[in-house]
Amino acid sequence: MKNFSFGQMGASIVLGAVVLIFGPIASASEASAPSTAELMRRLDDLEQQVADLRRQLQAQNEATANNVTEPAVAAAMPVTPATATTAATALAPPVITASDKDGFTMKSSDDAFKLKVGGYFQTDGRFFTNNDKSATDAGTTDIFTMRRVRPSFSGTVQKNFDFVVSSSFDAGTASLQDAWLEYRYLPEIKIRAGQFKAPFGLERLQSNANTNFAELTYPTGLTPNYDTGLQISGDLWGGVMNYAVALTNGTTDGAASFTDINNDKEVTARVMFSPFKLSDQELFKGFSGGAAVSAGHAEGAALPTLRSPGQASIFTYNSSAFADGPHTRFSPQISWYYNQFGLLSEYVTSTQEVLRGAVSDKFTNTAWAITGAYVVTGEAASYKGVTPLKSFDPASGGWGAWELVGRYHELKVDDTIFDNYPTNTFANANSAVRGAHSFGFGSNWYLNRNVKIQFDFEHTDFDGGSYEGSDAIDRVPEDAFFTRFQLSY
Repeated sequence: MKNFSFGQMGASIVLGAVVLIFGPIASASEASAPSTAELMRRLDDLEQQVADLRRQLQAQNEATANNVTEPAVAAAMPVTPATATTAATALAPPVITASDKDGFTMKSSDDAFKLKVGGYFQTDGRFFTNNDKSATDAGTTDIFTMRRVRPSFSGTVQKNFDFVVSSSFDAGTASLQDAWLEYRYLPEIKIRAGQFKAPFGLERLQSNANTNFAELTYPTGLTPNYDTGLQISGDLWGGVMNYAVALTNGTTDGAASFTDINNDKEVTARVMFSPFKLSDQELFKGFSGGAAVSAGHAEGAALPTLRSPGQASIFTYNSSAFADGPHTRFSPQISWYYNQFGLLSEYVTSTQEVLRGAVSDKFTNTAWAITGAYVVTGEAASYKGVTPLKSFDPASGGWGAWELVGRYHELKVDDTIFDNYPTNTFANANSAVRGAHSFGFGSNWYLNRNVKIQFDFEHTDFDGGSYEGSDAIDRVPEDAFFTRFQLSY
């Protein structure tokens, strides 16, 4: 059928007529000459074959017009508009694209199946003005590191089923990150199963490729990270309200969970309102506010390690202490984006029952943060980063987009841990801080949609966390410079 033409079709018809009409005459000894009625029947058959061939040729031409390269059209099959469309779709090759927005994508012609190869990696540098390697300042070593290496596969099957599979090779260690399947039929309800970020922290739920600073704030250190379970989420009233409710294994603050050691599960719920999203109030159109809560029960689980912006360990529980009861979190949070301006703020409390030996108590750690951003080159600030109006290309006068950022964040460890018990019952006051206060500023250079360079400085003061003789003193302040070279696609 690929090179079939009307000339070939005519020759076939003539040859068929010769065989049908004169063949019986050549075999007159075996059969008598056909009757007039028989000849008319044979002519009708020929006309039907001609009609079928015309329809097949028409279908082939339509497929060719739609960039179809395979000549598979069912023979001797009547072609209706419906079957012609189905045939063209089935014959159409997958659409393969590569762009700065969607990365490397392959999809079927009807969009029912999609596959995207994406991910990001970050090469960081951390440098400290005080990098004393003593025990009280452990972790402040100048270093270049592959902070995050996160390849991923995502896509759609059968139109309404989305999936993501992403892995982590951070600092050369392999682990699983996202691995979930989600049924998406209506915007109001989506059902997800697998491993995903628990729907809690504002900064935690933001992609690490889009954060304003190289390192995360103290509140994020008190939120759940990746967890495994079920989630229902959706957008109501055109996106004015977004909600998510998840039932998962449960995680330690700031950590990911890949398994479970007890039968208790954790419930996490988050709701965000964007009251002006559909209004004409441009100033507040990008404002969102809401809250998140979680409640679980941990028995024998490890307790969290809290870190400074420079990733030094600043608070750990005694190694003989474990989670031993209810674990609850609460967080009010807001975000606001208006033209070049962006603002994120959240407050987190985390309360956990802790057991060491025969001693048990409940402790509440708290943290809050506020982060501001301003895009000096005129592009719009957003939760998903900045898209340059002109990509970096000196030859054409393009220099990308520049963003200035600043933040302040605090951590407050429960005083009861230190004041109500002898030293090192639950935490060692000679190394574990009671609190931390950090402020930072920096700039982000978006060379294009895919490449970003960050420069940050952060100063941190600590409450407690060190000693001089037998006296508790404040840990030496931390001054850290950060650089990041990031590729995302």
